[in-house]
Amino acid sequence: MILHFVQLGVDGWLPLLGSAEILFALLFLFPVTSKLGILLLTAYFGGAMAIEIPYHMVAGPAIPLILIWVTAFIRQRSLFIETKRNDAISQAQLS
Repeated sequence: MILHFVQLGVDGWLPLLGSAEILFALLFLFPVTSKLGILLLTAYFGGAMAIEIPYHMVAGPAIPLILIWVTAFIRQRSLFIETKRNDAISQAQLS
């Protein structure tokens, strides 16, 4: 595994990348900061997928990203689907 990070050229950044991933996951866990957490985790794993494209290893970061999005959908559907409650709030704000 470490050899792969050496090939990518990110072996010197592993402590920072690992710390960022843990911080973003903690933000995602707490309901108050879950929106920020999903945004940062999506950006993090999207960047990891972009780096992995030349090595044909996109599935590595794509699987956790899919699991994060499924979890977010189950926990907070309003992030993905416009609900009647959200429509009523939007209409009240426009009036």
